[in-house]
Amino acid sequence: MIDQLDSWKYENKAISKTFKFSSYLSGINFVNKIALLAENMNHHPDIKIGWCKVDILLTTHDSGDVTKKDIELASLCDKIQV
Repeated sequence: MIDQLDSWKYENKAISKTFKFSSYLSGINFVNKIALLAENMNHHPDIKIGWCKVDILLTTHDSGDVTKKDIELASLCDKIQV
């Protein structure tokens, strides 16, 4: 499944990626878009906001590993950043 994604890393039964931005507020806007998607999907990532970067970590806690929901949300994250 993870091989369908660009630059996501699988580790400790989760997938993660760091997104880089030209400004702090660009990262915040990205997070706001992710938050809306996550709420609509009822599937919420762990998000860490830093200076001009955002770290996203996805796993499905109920299953204890990465599932189709994680892959779907990761793919949407990649599309938002473009």
